[in-house]
Amino acid sequence: MKNQKIMNLLTGLPRLFRVELSILGMICVLIGGVIGGFEYLNEQLLMAMIAVFFITSGSMAFNDYFDRDIDKKIHPNRPIPSGKIRPIQALIFSITLFIISLLVSLLINPLCFVIAVITIDLLVLYETIFKNQAFLGNMIVAFIVAISFSFGGAAIGNIKISLEFTLLAFFLMLGRELLMDVTDMEGDKLNRYTLPMKIGEKKSVYIACFFLFISVLFLFMPALTGIFSNYYLIFILPVQALIIYSTILPLINIGNTGRSADLLLIAIAMGLPVFILSIIF
Repeated sequence: MKNQKIMNLLTGLPRLFRVELSILGMICVLIGGVIGGFEYLNEQLLMAMIAVFFITSGSMAFNDYFDRDIDKKIHPNRPIPSGKIRPIQALIFSITLFIISLLVSLLINPLCFVIAVITIDLLVLYETIFKNQAFLGNMIVAFIVAISFSFGGAAIGNIKISLEFTLLAFFLMLGRELLMDVTDMEGDKLNRYTLPMKIGEKKSVYIACFFLFISVLFLFMPALTGIFSNYYLIFILPVQALIIYSTILPLINIGNTGRSADLLLIAIAMGLPVFILSIIF
């Protein structure tokens, strides 16, 4: 019995923390730091990556703690509803990771510490208050994801250049969050008040696609502002094409919102290596 509990914990934690998303956050920090002027991974940038890994992992556990009732219906295989992780364990893990991330951020510099405090505060406020504030909740989630680029820039003392990437990620994630709200509308009725519930599915899809289109335009900016060479415009074409395709799908059929949201995650995963390649070339 004890061995089973340990096995459940070991297999449940990576899924609770969504390690793959935490790693993506670390890559965003690295990109934000490198484009800010650093050509190698220094101590401050490494600590920033670690801090964001803990913040992201903690936020996933924190979210699952508050969504445990709704997940019983729409995500029954997640660690808490499946019984692998107890709710109190998820809460303890999330708080512990938040504290560690704050301590690490404090060791980097004051700006990183302030960004970490604001991010964690927004995470807590989102789960406890703003999750039911429709569009405002979506904006908070998008900000929390996008700020990783600026966190990397802040770690090496040059946050200005990374802001372009923060805005790009913000609009892309905002569009995806709105599509997810359309997809999960029935399940969200249990504990959330989302934009599709307020203005309807079709209008929400139109707004989501508008933000996705803005993100496509922002993908041109690194070349236009001289951050990357013209090779970047070639590298980024498949990513732009996938985002555009993901934007068209729900406009054709509103039932495609879930598929579009999944494709946008693939586009994000494709885009990060493109940024790295563009830094090299």
